[in-house]
Amino acid sequence: MRIKDGFLLRETAGKFIVLPLGAELDLGSLITLNEAGTFLWRLMETETTRPSRNSGSPRK
Repeated sequence: MRIKDGFLLRETAGKFIVLPLGAELDLGSLITLNEAGTFLWRLMETETTRPSRNSGSPRK
């Protein structure tokens, strides 16, 4: 998974806010994240994939 293009995470006054990039800024389109949301966002800043079920050592 990864974050869709066009969004940016910024810290402002100790709060983490997701901003849409591009057109005119609409304050109704701002998203605030709590600590867990910020943690997950930062994990998804780099593309990640789920390991295949067939990866790893074979079961006996």
